[in-house]
Amino acid sequence: MGQVALGFRSLFVKLTIFVIMAALLAWALGGTLWPKPRVVDFAEVHYIGESSLAWRLEVSGENFKPQTPEVMVYRLMLLGDTEPFLAPYDETRWSQILPLLSLEPGIVIRAGQRVGESDWRLERAGDPDTFELIGRYPDRFTAMIQLERLRNGFPAESPADAARRRDRALANDPATAPAQDDD
Repeated sequence: MGQVALGFRSLFVKLTIFVIMAALLAWALGGTLWPKPRVVDFAEVHYIGESSLAWRLEVSGENFKPQTPEVMVYRLMLLGDTEPFLAPYDETRWSQILPLLSLEPGIVIRAGQRVGESDWRLERAGDPDTFELIGRYPDRFTAMIQLERLRNGFPAESPADAARRRDRALANDPATAPAQDDD
């Protein structure tokens, strides 16, 4: 019986030394034995009163496989004074985003493509926890144009008008393209 106990004790000591050495190697290489989801925080946008909002990129998933749909998701986070991030502003997950736009105190515009959807959405936040849909656009380019229109004080175009303008520009047809001044 004593030989079996000595064998288990020897195995336990070797296993303990192995785990300690593996942890030290992982630490020395800048990692950990139990990885956490990686996050990247973007610049904040001031919102109502003391609060502010920011996009957060979260990278997670099983072994970070690129084919997993929720490997990289963006979430809109509410920032606090003491904690860097208090809580998600809402539970919407985004696969692609554009920078937040603060039009005036209390109004923030977000634009992005939700996980599992193909169209781009522009949404306006005026009250906490609510976003009003401005429009749905077919691609990132059209959403960027609409965001710039809002930034410059113009109203966002309807999705149909934006699609017509985009198709005319991409057609490169001199008859339908807008006239250019020759200076």
